[in-house]
Amino acid sequence: GARTAEVSGGHVTYDTEVCEDALAAVDLAAGMFPESSARIWIAGHSLGAMLAPRVAALGKGRVRGIVALAAPARKLLDTMRDQIDYLAKQQGLTPHQKETVMQQLKGSLPQEYIDFDESYSATETAKGLDIPMLFVQGENDYQVTSADAFMWQMKLSTKKDVSIRLLPNLNHLLAPSEQ
Repeated sequence: GARTAEVSGGHVTYDTEVCEDALAAVDLAAGMFPESSARIWIAGHSLGAMLAPRVAALGKGRVRGIVALAAPARKLLDTMRDQIDYLAKQQGLTPHQKETVMQQLKGSLPQEYIDFDESYSATETAKGLDIPMLFVQGENDYQVTSADAFMWQMKLSTKKDVSIRLLPNLNHLLAPSEQ
């Protein structure tokens, strides 16, 4: 993550932020437990869940399964806009205030990060994998919504060994929540 971003000249992408460290952990686990290396699964939450298919693909057969918790299926800016819309409604923000917040958030992201997000498709990457995958989503999650779970389900409907679970009354952290 942070060390990799320093080495890469400060360029922050999904790989430098998450995937490279996750692959290092897979390598470490395989080295520590060589007899178990054929059974390495990865679990990710939110951004980590969205990138779990990429980590598995980059792992070239070392990852044998994925557990994805609250996994976004949409592009980052679309997800951010929906989150802002939800919070703006809760806080009574005007459309102009919502747009200002969106522009501030977008402006805080490096362009290479946005470009990387535009070129990456979590669902297409997962579609290309031939490993078991479990997706777990809370129905009351406003950060990654049930629409994301339905997108995963739609994109992966022809694959075997894929399970998608939408759990009632759970939020983004998969904790009980009435909203």
